[in-house]
Amino acid sequence: YQMEALAYHEGIPGHHMQRAITQELKGIPDFQKYASFTAYTEGWGLYTEELGKDMGFYQDPYSDFGRLAMELWRACRLVVDTGLHAKRWSREEAIEYLVDNTPNARYDAVKAIERYIAMPGQATAYMIGKLKIMDLRDKART
Repeated sequence: YQMEALAYHEGIPGHHMQRAITQELKGIPDFQKYASFTAYTEGWGLYTEELGKDMGFYQDPYSDFGRLAMELWRACRLVVDTGLHAKRWSREEAIEYLVDNTPNARYDAVKAIERYIAMPGQATAYMIGKLKIMDLRDKART
């Protein structure tokens, strides 16, 4: 049920398109072509999931449910990253929060929490990037 949103995030208009265009740009340094900045890279991917909704790509409630489930996962990641690194939550508290508040399996929660412990702030970069892209889009429209 999350496959359609994941396809937009990873494929077109997501990361695949993002990287293809970046690599074809002329006159920019190689580090800008080939390096990544998480808030921009993953912010774009997350933005494209919602862009699919704005463009009418999700044709039935189940595919949109998949998008919403992924959005819920991203929101809960903001909570657990903050809980772990600012509120001193234990690994188990963070895992239980994800299990209790998302439709994802415990296995997904365990893998995610181990990543967030090792990479503080990385989970929050998705939403920070998406919000900045949306802000820039709104400014461009006015």
